[in-house]
Amino acid sequence: MAAKKIVNKVMKALKWVGIVLGALVVILIIAAIALPYFLPLDKIKDIAAEKASEAIHRQVKIGKVSFNIFKGIEIKNVYIGNRPGFSKEPFISAGLIELKYNFWALLRGKIAIDKVVLVKPEILVEQRSDGTSNYGDLVGAKKPAPVKAVKKPAKQKEPISLLVSKFSIKNGKLTLNQAGKVNQLKDLNVDISGISLKTTSPIYIYVGVTGVYEGKSVPIYISGKVKLDLGKSYVRAYDFDISAAGEKLSLDAEVTNFDKAPYIKLSVSTRKLDTDKFMAILSGKPTKKPKVKPVPPPYGKQTATINKSLKSVPSNIKLDAKVSLNNILFKEMKIDSVAGTAKLSNKILNISIDGINAYKGVVHGAVTADLNVSGIAYSVKDVSAKNFDATPAANDVIESFLTNLPDYKDLKDKISGNLGFRISMTGRGVETPDIIANAKGNGSFILANGKVSKLKSLSAIGSKIGLTMFDKDMDIQEFKGNFSFANKIVNISNLALHNGDKGDVKINFDGSANIGTLAFISGNTLSLKLNPDKTKLAADYDAFKDERGWYSLDFEMTGSLKKPIPIPKLGKAINKAVDVKKKEAEQQVQKEIDKQKQELDRQKKEAEDKAKQELENKAKEMFKF
Repeated sequence: MAAKKIVNKVMKALKWVGIVLGALVVILIIAAIALPYFLPLDKIKDIAAEKASEAIHRQVKIGKVSFNIFKGIEIKNVYIGNRPGFSKEPFISAGLIELKYNFWALLRGKIAIDKVVLVKPEILVEQRSDGTSNYGDLVGAKKPAPVKAVKKPAKQKEPISLLVSKFSIKNGKLTLNQAGKVNQLKDLNVDISGISLKTTSPIYIYVGVTGVYEGKSVPIYISGKVKLDLGKSYVRAYDFDISAAGEKLSLDAEVTNFDKAPYIKLSVSTRKLDTDKFMAILSGKPTKKPKVKPVPPPYGKQTATINKSLKSVPSNIKLDAKVSLNNILFKEMKIDSVAGTAKLSNKILNISIDGINAYKGVVHGAVTADLNVSGIAYSVKDVSAKNFDATPAANDVIESFLTNLPDYKDLKDKISGNLGFRISMTGRGVETPDIIANAKGNGSFILANGKVSKLKSLSAIGSKIGLTMFDKDMDIQEFKGNFSFANKIVNISNLALHNGDKGDVKINFDGSANIGTLAFISGNTLSLKLNPDKTKLAADYDAFKDERGWYSLDFEMTGSLKKPIPIPKLGKAINKAVDVKKKEAEQQVQKEIDKQKQELDRQKKEAEDKAKQELENKAKEMFKF
């Protein structure tokens, strides 16, 4: 009996549910039929296009507006013209814009739009070399002066409320034209939700896009949260992950007082990072080696561009950044980790390198850049590297930056061993002539327990004296030296190369070179010492042996650094030869003197003996004994 009552109650409930659902269906059908009569969409479309055109000073066109009670409002064929003076292509065009509404607000006679969806939009961003852009007039436009309030008769509430909490882009395309260099990001998908006036509520952001780098499509994803408090001029972006083809970069940023004097705290970290994947964000076309070497821009143009960009950086902006990157691939260079901090204040950037670990070595130091100075002034303080594996480090640098040279492969595998260096320098400039002209500094280097291959200066000397050993790899125990540079002149002191106390060669160099003309400066000396037990030279070179019996040759290097010409410095050898000849002559004279003295002594003795004998004979006759 009880079960029967329960079944009856369930049946009655289902009956009422069916009645309510049926009523809702009827209401929806009636609303779909009646709404176009109460909501003049074509009129609203024309007014919206006219007001938008006036507001942004661009031509705005809207093709067709339709309403679907299930889908919302659809705006087809939207067109926003480009800024006058730029290309004729539209600034923004979209085949469809969907405005999603709140269904329950519709029952109250009001259309509340809470989500905007752009379907297959195409966005064109153009920037000229002088810094002007096709969007600058929009973001840089001044706000109109406030108008005194005028009392107007009360109006009825607008039937449309545009309080957007969600925004989406589906299958969009972004084209970047920067001074003629055109890049594209395709398959652009964006989802932003949680847009609210409540400062405690985070805004969720997701961006998916496909970039093209080196001819390959690279999927890129960005996701994170943003908290915004306009009243306190505060914004925080956190839990942000930026990934490209599996490579991920994480960041956390906080900006305070952003409307007056922005103060940014930034933390960037990675576990694994291939920078080439992220280059797809900026590179829309495959990079190919040009058949003809590209002509560089006119001197000064790059500096002017940098200066203009830096001028837009507010002098009151401050930055504190912490960087912790791991397993980085930059071009062909493999870096185990990068740790450091950066601080920006009054447009002066201070970078502290806590450690760059790569190729079994580590780099420490500090760099300062003054962004107030034309072309950027910089200072490098005691940047040092220790224990680098020279061969892979040098080869990867060559493969990363010197592949445009026709014979760049000949530069590889030239050195091996344990490499270290130290350098301190100051300078200014972003273009090669300025960098060379303004650089001043000093440092030292050492390569230990390795090999060097065919140094051009030694090879030139070898061809002079008939040695082929310098055309081959040479084992070294130590190759070190000190250097300083200023006014395009490099001074090298105590440059020394040897392969051990029992080795076969010792080399020293002291002198200067002009890096502007790539030529040696007169007055330099390259000293070469060869072990006679392991290196045989013609007998003529015996005159050049030192006190240990080693061949000792001095040269002055002349000509260009690419094709050096060694000139023998014979003064030392000649003086030595003269000393030898002088000594030999003195010895010969002394021999003659000694010989003559001996002859005189003999004659003297003979005369003495003869006189003695004569006296003895005379005495015998006198005394008759």
